Amino acid sequence: MTKKWVIFNLFLQSFGWTLLVISTSLSADGLSLDAVYDPYVQPLEKELEYLGVYDFDASAQSHKVSYGQSINDRLFIEAAATMENNDVESSELAAAEIELKWQLSEQGEFAVDWGVLLELEREFIDNGWEAAVTAIATRQWGRWQGT
Repeated sequence: MTKKWVIFNLFLQSFGWTLLVISTSLSADGLSLDAVYDPYVQPLEKELEYLGVYDFDASAQSHKVSYGQSINDRLFIEAAATMENNDVESSELAAAEIELKWQLSEQGEFAVDWGVLLELEREFIDNGWEAAVTAIATRQWGRWQGT
């Protein structure tokens, strides 16, 4: 096996499944779930994300673009905009969202690593606001991790 093949194989093992899981939209109780959060913030971390969804039954598209970066070693902020297309010529800004992730404990400091996620979303089509506060806890057992 060549060195290039080993490197490519490691890339597929470590990132391939992660990208597949992240890009797949999940549904829990009829609500769309598109991310599983961990409580960790990396200094100098930057993130650019795109999520596209096509509904074959309604012939509608949704596009979400977000950008985030760490403010320091404990805080991460992310802003997102969602566009919706209901027919070929109609496209409108459906929602805007801002998230703040706060890492409360250092990794491995306690039996469970803790964080808090604060979210504020403005839905323009329904003319509504949504705010949420979520506790994030992660526990590791060898190679396994529960969030």
